[in-house]
Amino acid sequence: GCPMIPYSGSAFTPAGCFCHLAENEGCQGSECNCPQGCEVEAWRGEGLVSFFNLHNATGCEDNKALLTIPQTYVSDILDLEATCPDGAPKMLDTMITHSLAVYRAHVEEAEEVHVCIHCPLFAMVPWLHMHTLCSAGQLQDLPHPFAFVGHCEPIRSHADAPGAAARFSAWGQQHCAPVQGMTHQQKQKKIMAMKVEFAVVGGLVAL
Repeated sequence: GCPMIPYSGSAFTPAGCFCHLAENEGCQGSECNCPQGCEVEAWRGEGLVSFFNLHNATGCEDNKALLTIPQTYVSDILDLEATCPDGAPKMLDTMITHSLAVYRAHVEEAEEVHVCIHCPLFAMVPWLHMHTLCSAGQLQDLPHPFAFVGHCEPIRSHADAPGAAARFSAWGQQHCAPVQGMTHQQKQKKIMAMKVEFAVVGGLVAL
């Protein structure tokens, strides 16, 4: 597994909120700054916690969506691969199976769900988090046609998790790592270039 890493950043940030929800030791004794409060409905197990996203998905029969985060502080998928290369596949696998079980128990008994991760450059909170939503849903630009924004995997059973975890790892190295150091201006320029490319081939995408 991966070691327990205490969060050492500011408590008054989105990551500080996730620190409280994860019950990470780095924010013990600090004031809760989560907009929804820290006494939220949450489902814990295997070093993870799942809770409802403040943002709902669209296109689902039940638009509630889940976030699943590790208790240990890992900022994103690249940080996970760098700080815990041996334990990364198991953590991603467990995040998938945990979120699937929680979604089916507390949102809807869906035959298939999508689990999604943003590249760090596009993640709203610098704490590794996995989105879980219905298979037809959209949430915070996910699924997205540009792989450097994020990646989703369809999950029907726990048997799908190891393969999906491996694909998340490969996607992170192939698509997130190259854009990690981009400035906001460079990021917008890349998005516009991709829009042009899509338009040329007849697949214009509205972001």
